[in-house]
Amino acid sequence: MTSDSEEGGVAQSDSSSSTASSSHDPQHAASDSEEGGVVGVVAQSGSSSSSTSSTSTASSSHDHHHEGDIDLTGLLEGLVLGPRGAGPSRGAQPTSPTEVAGLIRSAENIIVAAGAGISVASGIPDFRSPTTGLYANLQKYDLPHPEAIFEIEFFRNNPQPFYTLSKELYDPSYKPTKTHYFIKLLHDKGVLRRCYTQNIDSLESKAGVPKEAVIAAHGNFDRAGCIECGKEMGMGFVGERILAGRVVRCGDDRDDRDDGDDGDDGDDGEDNEKEGCGGLVKPSIVFFGEQLPQRFWSSLAGDFEAADLLIVMGSSLAVQPFASLVERTKDGVPRVLINREAVGRWRGSDAGGDHMLLGDCDAMVEAVCDALGWAEALRDLVEDG
Repeated sequence: MTSDSEEGGVAQSDSSSSTASSSHDPQHAASDSEEGGVVGVVAQSGSSSSSTSSTSTASSSHDHHHEGDIDLTGLLEGLVLGPRGAGPSRGAQPTSPTEVAGLIRSAENIIVAAGAGISVASGIPDFRSPTTGLYANLQKYDLPHPEAIFEIEFFRNNPQPFYTLSKELYDPSYKPTKTHYFIKLLHDKGVLRRCYTQNIDSLESKAGVPKEAVIAAHGNFDRAGCIECGKEMGMGFVGERILAGRVVRCGDDRDDRDDGDDGDDGDDGEDNEKEGCGGLVKPSIVFFGEQLPQRFWSSLAGDFEAADLLIVMGSSLAVQPFASLVERTKDGVPRVLINREAVGRWRGSDAGGDHMLLGDCDAMVEAVCDALGWAEALRDLVEDG
């Protein structure tokens, strides 16, 4: 759990003093109280198994905490960490694709919690891999610390680094992976209750998972708006600017609109609204200093009351409050981690039956589908996609 109170928290990432860079994912999440808060950072001292302590501040608090050596996580990431820290998985049992298939057969309301690792095969880099992750390659942006690129106050003062980075992230050519289509298959089989994703790539929707079945906890590139007046702008226009590496301001699209208004109405309020306030525009990605979507909070109680299986895929389990999802399952509900390495703090296997399926996400879900007799259905989805 992230905190004692869950109605007002801030999104936080886990970090460690053992390395030189801080961490944050645009799939980040929240803090000590979980609703109405802003994105912050959780510091981890000592080794990867030591406990973390949470900051109560937003992005403007620059205690430059440092990220540990975590391979998978994401932009598309930031998931399930224990209440107060990351560390080796405790209590979860290595398992087989056949055993996971058995859990799925027995389930009727599966919750999937997805991180950056499920999108790496699509060509999108994750955030924290030591040599290939986005945070490892941010030096060219001359940032005061790596997570600054996703801090709202830094963005206000210097938006160009974010727009330059967004050009790497916002690419219509990215395709869903087999893991995305596995989530779609769970929906088609009538057993997916919800997919909570930290990923901002919208590849779950691109794979055909209905939007109502997906909660993008850290936002995505589906919409964009002014950070000052809240006016929305079409992602067609904003996307073109992103791909050109250009900063977008409120009203920049007015010449693109064929509304017959020549803008000569003086101080008319309606005309000023059309023209825009000139504030910075950004996609609906949750930054440090911003609240998670209300739908994330409003769906938790009903979803986890109904859930009879939690599957966590492709995450370093390092960011709050998304990380706290693993603690929301009822007693006796099994949880499965599908990941390249063991991460997170899990309850003992006798307290609910935690399982780990370690390896490449796509390879693991293929094996699970084979054990379920779904191999052909998965293959058809991938080929049709």
